[in-house]
Order: sequence, then structure tokens, then C-alpha cells
Amino acid sequence: MILNILMRSIWLSLLITTLFTGCATKECGIDKEIFKNFSPQKQEEICTLYLKKESERQKLYEKRRLIEEQNKKLALENENLKLKMLYKKYERYGDVEDILDISLRGDICRGSKKCYELYPVEFSIARGEAKKVCLSHRRGRGCFWMAYWEDSLFFNIKPNRQKRWMKRYLIEEPLRTDRHSVILPIDSVHVTTIDFEKDGRLYHLIVQIDRGCR
Repeated sequence: MILNILMRSIWLSLLITTLFTGCATKECGIDKEIFKNFSPQKQEEICTLYLKKESERQKLYEKRRLIEEQNKKLALENENLKLKMLYKKYERYGDVEDILDISLRGDICRGSKKCYELYPVEFSIARGEAKKVCLSHRRGRGCFWMAYWEDSLFFNIKPNRQKRWMKRYLIEEPLRTDRHSVILPIDSVHVTTIDFEKDGRLYHLIVQIDRGCR
């Protein structure tokens, strides 16, 4: 009876593993056609060892996941510190155009008849900063990346691959753009309109750029 209970427990565990891995051609890590040729005692031994190895593998995966989360947390703290120092430097010693106040409003469309008014947003961006911008409307929201680099604002850039999970970061490599990106020279713009496509959505934005006195 104990053996039957143990075997049922093993088969239940294997069934759960199968459902989540999508693998239905193996039992206890062995091809079904080979596995069924073993005696019940040998099958039990194989499955016990297999479940032990799976448990060890899961523990190792969890350990790696925790390490990756910790590394991401440290990287984010470091990035925020670098941006904080950049803002502080500009606020003390920079020009009035090193930090811009940006206002965005407009519409987002999917197709010719599905346009929604965006809720206005305001934020600051420093020269040398890339920022993820998310705009909301009554049916959802859309996000894109923008950057302030040299003397221009870049809308809808391709973010740094290693930092795209962040919300903002310090630019330390050339910006990547494509045909859907928009570049605005800040010295000739106060209020303007821009259009670009992102993830199948068309953005019609009114951009206002304010330069503070510092």
C-alpha cells in the first residue's frame, strides 16, 4: 500500500511537470518506450532520482533568479545615483537648457476611426538622459522612449538593450533611431506637433518645451 501511495505521488508530480513543460514523450526524464520496459521497482528508483534532480534544479533556478533580481536592484540604484548627480551638476553649474521641462498632449490612434485623446503629462529631462514615457487615455495607455542628447530631443528611440527594463538611464553610447523616430532641435522649438508610429499605434503629439532659469 505504501508503495502504491508513493507511486501515485510520483505520477502526480510527473503529471504536473508534464503539464508545465509541455513534454509528453518522456517519463521521469526517459523515453516512454524505454521506461515501460523497466520493472516497477526500477521505475520507482528512476522516478525518485529524477524528482530529486528536478528539485535540485528548481532550487538552483530560484537561487539564480534571486541573484538576478538583486543585480537588477543594484544596477537600478546605481543608475538613479548617476542621474541624480547629473541633475545636481546641471542645477549648480549648467546652462538653463541643460534641464528641460516637457509638456505632452495629443491623441493616439489605431486605425482611422479609433483615436483617443491622451491625458496631458509634464516632466523634466536632462541633457544626456533617456526616459520611458507612458501616455494614458480612457481605454489604456501607450509607451515609448525619448532622449535629450546634445542639442536635440529624440522621440521614439530604441533604448539601450541592457537598460530597457529601466524607466530612465544615463546615455553612455550612441542613440539608436529608426524611420519612426522624430528629432527636434531645441534651439528652434517652443511648441510644435509631431507624429510617429509605435507598436501599431499612431501618436499625434503637441510638444511644449520650457527652459527654466537656474
